[in-house]
Amino acid sequence: MTPGIIIHNSCVKLKTVAICIFLFSFVLASFMSYAQDPGGSKTIDITSSFKPSLLPPKKMVPVAAPAPTDGKKTVLVYDLPVQLLNFRYIPSSLRPLAFSDSMLRAQDKGYVKAGFGNFATPFVQAAM
Repeated sequence: MTPGIIIHNSCVKLKTVAICIFLFSFVLASFMSYAQDPGGSKTIDITSSFKPSLLPPKKMVPVAAPAPTDGKKTVLVYDLPVQLLNFRYIPSSLRPLAFSDSMLRAQDKGYVKAGFGNFATPFVQAAM
């Protein structure tokens, strides 16, 4: 016998055992389903003179008066400590650079701009 045949035979036996366990559990479940009474449904009629009802809820009315107003003016005194903060960083002053307007004029030569803001306000602009 070769090892391949032994493995094949054990797989066949394992499958056979699994099928037998499945069939046994299926048969057992089918017997348990017949454990109910086959007589059908029964109805029970209850007759009683008692009729349950709820009491009407009591309305809650607030009876507390508002607190009296205090007319005294309170003086608040704050004691804030002085904070002496020393920074090593000293910001440098800002100096504006020279701006030459000649660059913008060179770009604006010969264009037409047209559009609509909405249907009532057209917009047209041209430069030469």
